[in-house]
Amino acid sequence: MIIQEEMYIRSLKRTRKIDIYVPDDYQTSKKRYPVLIINDGQNAFFDEQSYIGKSWGFLQAVKQLNIDVILVAIYCNFELLKREDEYGPWIMNQDLSREYGTHRLVGGEGNAYVTFLTTQLKPYLDQNFPTKIDDYGIVGSSMGALISFYAFLKYPTIFKKCAILSTAFWIYEEEFVNLLKVSSISHNMLYMDVGGQEDDKRYIPSNEHLKECIEGKLQNYQYHFFPNGKHSEYDWSQRVPLFLEMFYGGLMFSDLDETLLVNHHVPKVNQEAILKARKEGLKFVPCTGRAFNMIPDILKEIGTYDQAGEYSLCFNGGLIVENKNNKVLHFKGLEFEKAKEIFDNARDLDVCVLVFTLDCCYIFHADEDEIQRKIAQKAKFEVIDDFDISFLKNEKIAKILYEKRDMDYLKVLALKLPQSIQDTCSIAFSSGRYLEMNTKGVDKGYGMRWLVDYLGYDMDETIGIGDNYNDVEMIKTAKLGCAVACARDDIKELAQYVTKKDYDEGAVSEVIEKFVLGEDHE
Repeated sequence: MIIQEEMYIRSLKRTRKIDIYVPDDYQTSKKRYPVLIINDGQNAFFDEQSYIGKSWGFLQAVKQLNIDVILVAIYCNFELLKREDEYGPWIMNQDLSREYGTHRLVGGEGNAYVTFLTTQLKPYLDQNFPTKIDDYGIVGSSMGALISFYAFLKYPTIFKKCAILSTAFWIYEEEFVNLLKVSSISHNMLYMDVGGQEDDKRYIPSNEHLKECIEGKLQNYQYHFFPNGKHSEYDWSQRVPLFLEMFYGGLMFSDLDETLLVNHHVPKVNQEAILKARKEGLKFVPCTGRAFNMIPDILKEIGTYDQAGEYSLCFNGGLIVENKNNKVLHFKGLEFEKAKEIFDNARDLDVCVLVFTLDCCYIFHADEDEIQRKIAQKAKFEVIDDFDISFLKNEKIAKILYEKRDMDYLKVLALKLPQSIQDTCSIAFSSGRYLEMNTKGVDKGYGMRWLVDYLGYDMDETIGIGDNYNDVEMIKTAKLGCAVACARDDIKELAQYVTKKDYDEGAVSEVIEKFVLGEDHE
């Protein structure tokens, strides 16, 4: 549904036509929606209204991608040079102004235009539509990109997502470089592109320069160079799905053992479903008790190995890694004295003890089955004969496991742990053989919340799927918590959805097909 309105812009003392797209059921649905503001909005929806008879195709894109979003298309000012004035954050110098065939200085009304967006338009939308008040994005091309980027930098707590296409950066190159230095955008999302066939040779070098300045300022960032890309609505329409998928694709967190994997590998049916979902913007995040050095082959099978903007949660959320170059974003492990207490407690117990550092698994009281399991998992491990961890005093210890293929025995052990351990550790069970101990507060739900906040997403955009007790907090934390068919009944009761398929039949693919791709799955 499109609602057409005309608003008086108080800061500019002129009126403007605005088209607002809302999902058809927005009045009856209990949902709230993110908002995307589109500059040069006359080009957003309809070919007959657009500059060259070709729109950006936003309506087709959001329906094809199954994205629920409010789109606010603001028409530009069609008066002579007024578009350039309103989309110009600063006054152009005399030489640049003369390129527009005028003797007056051009630009300088951009701040007043952005004031309209932040102090008039946003409050109006929040009062009259079911918006997510803290989830606004902005998009534009050419000079429309200039004003979009300016708003993004000036008001990063309002505009958390920004897409800028074929930006005319050379007009205000120095000004944007200086503004970037003082802008706090580290947790925001930015899409940026430029074509190789733009209508001015200054596009490419100025975009490359700003790209260099932007890199390192934020993590969730995409830059695309299209060698054959031209300066036209047709070309920009081809890029709309790229940033829509980036902004609204969501996050899926998946346990590995007895959930995603069969015999330590991702079955083909899950690989294919993950690939389809990633093409539609979903970020697929392994969420495992394993160390990061145990999952490279798994990341290769799902297509995220050594990829920027792709992430993994390891050690039950105690370690969060960007897959590109194995970049550690966050680590919260056990203090050595606490690790030693947990370790020493097992001295006379009938268990195998596994101590995980960032780089290695040290196995004490090793049994042959666990050794073979670590070989199959391609884990880096050492079997230690002396029951002593003093050699790890200066290492980062992630977690400690007691292992025995007798879950009843482990549950009794958990109840008998010294109170000092119970009070200072997160305790969970996994794989029918492990009693896991992380530092207090660390679990898969903790890791999910950390990454969602880091990337600037919303918990409403998350799916979590698992099968065991160390997955409970992930299932409870996700907007859609899913349990695999093989999970115990008490875990299933916590989930919003229980798969019909078991893990070895493609449980993960079932969830993706039903809730991400929108395919019937009976």
